Amino acid sequence: MELHVALTGRNGNSGETAADAVPDIQTAYDALARRHGSGTLSGVSRILVHEGEYFLPAPLHFYAAFPVEIMPYGRDRVVISGGRPLAGWTPAVLNGRRMYRCSLPKHVDAVPFLYVDGRAVRPARWPKEGFLRVADDGLKHDHGSYALPGCNDFFPVKKGDFDPEWSDPGNISVRMIHWWTEENLNVAAYDPDAGVVRTANSRIFDAKAENTEFVYDNVREALTEPDEYYFDRRTHELWYLPPAGTRNFTAILPERGVLVRFDDGVRGVTLRGLEFRYGGAYIPRAGADYDLRDPGYEPVANHANRDFFSLIDPACEYQQSAQGAVQLPGMLFFADAADCAVEKCEISRCGWYAAVIAEAGRNLFLRNNHFHHLGGGGIAVSGGNFETCRREPHRHTSHVTISGNHIHDCGSRFPSALGIVMTQVASCLVEGNHIHDLFYSGISCGWTWGFHPTMARENRILNNHIHDLGKGLLSDMGGIYTLGVQPGTRVAGNVVHGIKNRYYGGWGLYADEGSSHIVFEHNLVYDCACDGFHQHYGRENVLRNNIFALNHICAAGVGRDADDGYASPGPNCSKAVVMMNNLFLCEGEDAVKLTFDHLLERDLIFSDNNIFWNPSGRCDLVFLCGERRLTFRQWQSHGLDRHSVFADPGLRDAEHGDFRLKRDSILRQYGFDGGRKPPAGVHSASKTKQGKEKEK
Repeated sequence: MELHVALTGRNGNSGETAADAVPDIQTAYDALARRHGSGTLSGVSRILVHEGEYFLPAPLHFYAAFPVEIMPYGRDRVVISGGRPLAGWTPAVLNGRRMYRCSLPKHVDAVPFLYVDGRAVRPARWPKEGFLRVADDGLKHDHGSYALPGCNDFFPVKKGDFDPEWSDPGNISVRMIHWWTEENLNVAAYDPDAGVVRTANSRIFDAKAENTEFVYDNVREALTEPDEYYFDRRTHELWYLPPAGTRNFTAILPERGVLVRFDDGVRGVTLRGLEFRYGGAYIPRAGADYDLRDPGYEPVANHANRDFFSLIDPACEYQQSAQGAVQLPGMLFFADAADCAVEKCEISRCGWYAAVIAEAGRNLFLRNNHFHHLGGGGIAVSGGNFETCRREPHRHTSHVTISGNHIHDCGSRFPSALGIVMTQVASCLVEGNHIHDLFYSGISCGWTWGFHPTMARENRILNNHIHDLGKGLLSDMGGIYTLGVQPGTRVAGNVVHGIKNRYYGGWGLYADEGSSHIVFEHNLVYDCACDGFHQHYGRENVLRNNIFALNHICAAGVGRDADDGYASPGPNCSKAVVMMNNLFLCEGEDAVKLTFDHLLERDLIFSDNNIFWNPSGRCDLVFLCGERRLTFRQWQSHGLDRHSVFADPGLRDAEHGDFRLKRDSILRQYGFDGGRKPPAGVHSASKTKQGKEKEK
């Protein structure tokens, strides 16, 4: 059965023809659901949506189990919007500058997101560029990274870093950057005597002078630059300073959080060719459940954030997770959904993740979509952890396919958001995605720290192109980032380059705490600020037939050994990592770095049959073992790389990003195929060893 939707449609129409269309998708879906419930619907139904922009006063909700495809009619362009244009702009003057202002409805209590002529504009910030650094409070922070109750609702500032004359301090917000994440804080007051800013909500992490920076948002006196705005909560007015010469503009204020919900046991829905904009209207609270704010719906557990939530004080209010911005919902939100697909859709100009698959997801497909210019990240997939699923097996999520998507220019409001993150899921396929221009990791998989029991297993991360991440803002990231024991997981055929950290940890492939039983093979990793491959600690990972080229600290590094989470004492693995048939192409950086000598002394590393090369032709490789620097021959004397060679690998032009093999390349003897050259126009712009910038 086919039903038509059009802006000119009316309630009460049948929808069976374009002339008799209904006014919105929800009306059409509900009509089909009633027919399904009465047994009068068979086969695959279609909802054909005619040209136009459709505003959602409530989330579009799919809830029944019957097959239906929702798509544009013919070649019509269909936009699903969660925002409305603002009207009533009048000329005004503020801070000596001519601008515009308009009145907002009384229920609006904050404006974290605003879009003008299709682009995100920012609240008036101080400082205008860069960050301020918290003051050294002279305290010893010996209780770990987490901020303890009683000291998590203020932070010290340097003299002059908060102007006591600023208007309405309680209307100012703070974006604070730590090592690998950000905090979202609301100012309560400034205490000049104590030299601290007090906040209305809490921090997760300590604010330390050596690693914590911040900016103020929505400062009235700072509204001085084009494409900035200020929201006055007392008068409910919005002030906007447009670029010079702008007289007419369209400003969109998001009103909706989630745009589409797939839940309540929905089955069989396919969205195809639709555009979604202007969702994610507020800064969600972080907690054990998603902060969805949709009346009439049951709470949905946020399993990705629950483990973090248990480490801190549940009585405090937080607006941030400890990693990956996993507190955020998605514009498309799945819970208890199966056999659904999203294909060739576009999601942009929204505040959160494009799509979030929560608990109890099965056989879901996100294929060939375009997710870009988002305040959060691309796709987050989660399910219950081991203990939860042992009690309630239905909370597990598995068999999700994420393929062919283009995810870029994300994290503008939540920089720790990821391109794709999968937490406690199994049997998922992430293949052929293009991910670039984010501030944190490209793909993350696992979400168990150490060797504790986990639901993550048998996931495949294949043939993705990941580049230009970090941008010098955050630390401790990887193009592909893994956590915990993951038997059967395979990371293969990926191209990763241009990972740039702030303080440390701009790695290509990053096997973080407890990563185990993972095969990394046939990946190309180059031009990363730190290691091509870095294993914090783990066991029995296999690294084979990879190319690690011209990375800036070392080709491959192993941090330490650990037994966190072992159920039984004593040795539990024979090797931390096995490295075979890899190309380590080094130019001044270390070939292999073992942070601690005991990895060598306890024979926890196996490395052999690899190819090493320096483009200069000099065999001056360095293998760092703790404090010792070993030559290639000394490294071999420890029983490592006995059959490895120092030889020209026969690459066409590695220094300019062309890693295809010459006809006589020695790599062909080691099981490499013809090599690859990343698509033109997406090379990293980070600096090479010679200080020259690569061509974009």
